Amino acid sequence: MKQVSFALLITGLLLAGCDNSMKPRTSNSFEEQNQKNKLAGTPLPSLQLVNIKNEPFDLASLKGKKVLVNLWASWCAPCREEMPSLDALYKTMDPGKATIVLLNVDKDRQKGVDYALKNNIQSPVYFTDQALPSVFEVSGIPTTFIFNENGELIDRIEGARDYSTATYQQFFQ
Repeated sequence: MKQVSFALLITGLLLAGCDNSMKPRTSNSFEEQNQKNKLAGTPLPSLQLVNIKNEPFDLASLKGKKVLVNLWASWCAPCREEMPSLDALYKTMDPGKATIVLLNVDKDRQKGVDYALKNNIQSPVYFTDQALPSVFEVSGIPTTFIFNENGELIDRIEGARDYSTATYQQFFQ
């Protein structure tokens, strides 16, 4: 009997651990879903980035737009899994109102560049040589941060998601 209970406990834990993979949000209010996030309201940080062409860019310059920052790496299978949905979302965005920042964290920047080019990633891909600000400290990737047009963090999402859903498309309009 103890073996059956233990097996059920392990099965439940395994299923719970897989719960957030590629599931869409069901509510239209990111603020509602993020009330427990201790970092909610954290401002969009200044972070010096460069794009694939090595052109400089300051993340804080995006204040005034809704911004999705996604930390990813070319070797990360869940990152690669969600990339097409991020690109699909990016294609629906009005660039004057919203954008995506795919922040590659590969140790070898060239691997991120090669992956983005080989897979025809349309969303803007960036890199940094700076230490990431505390708001972007994560225990794993992919991790996504959503900032409102006031530059305030309103959601932090750990794990892969399907970002091509109507909820995300409506929010980023």
